[in-house]
Amino acid sequence: MTMRYFQHGGATFGYDGADPAQAGLIETAVAGSWTEVTGSWPPAPPSPSLAQQAATLLAGGLAVTCTSDAALSATYPADQTSQTKMIGLQLGLTATGAFPGGATTWPVKDAATPPQWHVMTAVQFGELVTKMLAFVAACDLVIDGQSTTLPPPTATIA
Repeated sequence: MTMRYFQHGGATFGYDGADPAQAGLIETAVAGSWTEVTGSWPPAPPSPSLAQQAATLLAGGLAVTCTSDAALSATYPADQTSQTKMIGLQLGLTATGAFPGGATTWPVKDAATPPQWHVMTAVQFGELVTKMLAFVAACDLVIDGQSTTLPPPTATIA
């Protein structure tokens, strides 16, 4: 298919130059001094808005580097379900000093396909939650039009 585009009377018309049935339409456009805009049509799609860019960042998760244990370095999901689970665990950890059942470590799922599990201490998990909440909050401010600064989708924990 070889598309050719012409503008006339404020409208843009596209014709398939390889289709013999449309040859007469192309001839009419050329003979009628329509403006050929093939090189610039269709126009490039608009750039995503800041809000759309922030939503894309959230969908991609937060890439975390752990300086004390490289096995914990991964991209962790920032979706609503993951946020809710993290916050709930952190609330329990803060209130009791331990994970559910008195556990001293907890498995955390990353955003890989298939997901991998990373076993974290209370301190590591607390740092992950703090960094994740800051990332999500910064994205939400952009989405809600209250900020024009996109956060980096990366963080470091000890």
